[in-house]
Amino acid sequence: MSTSVDSTPRFSANDGVATITLCRPAHRNSLHNEDLAMLLELFRRIDGDRAIRVVVLTAEVLAGRPIFSAGYNADEFSTDEVLREAGFPEEEIAELRAAGVV
Repeated sequence: MSTSVDSTPRFSANDGVATITLCRPAHRNSLHNEDLAMLLELFRRIDGDRAIRVVVLTAEVLAGRPIFSAGYNADEFSTDEVLREAGFPEEEIAELRAAGVV
């Protein structure tokens, strides 16, 4: 289970530890629709892998710009769309929205 080196986020797993690295430091590791969909898929796959006991979420940084992540790119971000594409039922999306999560 791994993603290509050119994509963000990057994934690796060794000795029960999964590492997910955000790889867009020039853009402050901001998340795009594809990134969020990939993160959701990775977390689902990790959840199903009993060999993985720990998940480390980290990010590449540029010298002088120690930023983990600026968050999502609001210009293209559609939470509902990404959650639907990831297979979340409408009632779960509504519950997340009601709780102020999305």
